[in-house]
Amino acid sequence: MSLLREQSVFMLQVCELLKKASELGFQTAGGELYRTPEQQLLHVQNGRSQTMSSQHLKRLAIDLNFFKDTPGRGLQLSYDVDDLRPLGQFWESLDPANRWGGNWSNFKDAPHFERREGPDTDDATVPMSSTNTAAALGALPPLQRNIGRSIGLTSGAVGAQCSNQRDDVETVQLLLNLGAANGTFVIDDGALKPDGAYGQKTLTAIMAYQRTALGESAPSGRVEPASPTLV
Repeated sequence: MSLLREQSVFMLQVCELLKKASELGFQTAGGELYRTPEQQLLHVQNGRSQTMSSQHLKRLAIDLNFFKDTPGRGLQLSYDVDDLRPLGQFWESLDPANRWGGNWSNFKDAPHFERREGPDTDDATVPMSSTNTAAALGALPPLQRNIGRSIGLTSGAVGAQCSNQRDDVETVQLLLNLGAANGTFVIDDGALKPDGAYGQKTLTAIMAYQRTALGESAPSGRVEPASPTLV
């Protein structure tokens, strides 16, 4: 079966999953479908995944956000494996190729639903070692090895007088740490803590990268979603 055909079957079954979620009393919001290799590498670096062979790279996996009305508390987002188990069981009953992240052995990912077109493996059984991480970095073009590619990685600007949304700041912090680890530039006082909290150290690191790696004499201290800083 071609990849396009696999994707088509996958999306039709996702529609069935969403209908089932509604029947079970969940309200569902979209999460994540496609990831670039650069995005997947970030997930590995921050511990959100353990493999560079994610089905997200093929558009054969989706992460969904499930909310349920709780008395006295209103709608509550649930990542609990037991809460989402009926959905996981339904997903795997639709097709022998379907896998639910809540059933993985060492790495539970309850909001994750995927289709496997090849051997039966999962994120938990394909660990990402430091050697594999280095190989993944080495496979990227030079500037992407140093920092990464901003297009598709951030939704807003990070830096001086920017929106500095937490997820965007965390992404930039991780990318800056990768650049420093590969010798592109130096972060004063060691690597950044990728906590999504924007502060002076993150700003100083952005400007250091712009000054050293990009040769900017007057760095802006800003990282736009499609700016040359991370492209």
